[in-house]
Amino acid sequence: MKLDFIERTHELNMNDVPSLIREIDRLRMEKSELAAQLEKSQTLLKTHLEIEKEKETINETERQKLALQLRSAQNRIEELVKLADYRRHAPERGYQTDRYDDAASEFSEITESELHAGENTFDLFIGDCELDDVTKSSIALI
Repeated sequence: MKLDFIERTHELNMNDVPSLIREIDRLRMEKSELAAQLEKSQTLLKTHLEIEKEKETINETERQKLALQLRSAQNRIEELVKLADYRRHAPERGYQTDRYDDAASEFSEITESELHAGENTFDLFIGDCELDDVTKSSIALI
């Protein structure tokens, strides 16, 4: 930025009042233009800072969301690993794992959208069982 008015003071006739008044008016105009440019720059800077702050907030929220999804996926992986281990060792223990898979379509009539907060469902498949006579008679009464 060049300060022309300092260099022009040598050119001005200090005894010529009308030229000094014109120079003062010109300097006031330059000052108001500089103030307007400064105000515009400050407004742009504030806007830019607000946008950056919003971006940081959005990025932090997205990061937290992704971290939650990652933890959820890791928990699901652990559950599936346990299920795979159970199914792999079930025949050794005398359990049958394939019977539930065949009958699974008969269960789970309640969907997740029908559940309220804190509620769960549990499907239990009983393949074979033996009932004593008292239980049989109580079932027959129902």
